Amino acid sequence: MEKSVAILDADEKQCSKLCSRLKERQFLAAQIHTLHDLKKYLKSSRCSTVIIDIDTVPIDNYSFKNLTSENPAVYFFCMSKEHFHPELQEIIGRCIYACLSKPLDLGELFYWLEVVCHNQNGSDGKSQA
Repeated sequence: MEKSVAILDADEKQCSKLCSRLKERQFLAAQIHTLHDLKKYLKSSRCSTVIIDIDTVPIDNYSFKNLTSENPAVYFFCMSKEHFHPELQEIIGRCIYACLSKPLDLGELFYWLEVVCHNQNGSDGKSQA
């Protein structure tokens, strides 16, 4: 399975830096800066994972539900400086596979990405760890 990750982050410098780190580990990484562009990208790619910086990109429960229902094979992660997001409480356990704290712990990120790769290579699907 192709190891492809889309980063949705309005902060272009931060997004570029994270994509570079992913590419160092042989992941295909796409930089995306708007929710609209992410939706277009997902329609035309075989992306396995999306990481959304919810500090820089405004997204609500409804948008997350639509993204996950339209892309059931994609794993959605979020990252944030904040530990609590009451506005996303409804979907955090159902639509988001992993929540990552910023600054990102790259060891934790790559652990979760390897879990995704393992799941996609014939394991039990999208059961959350």
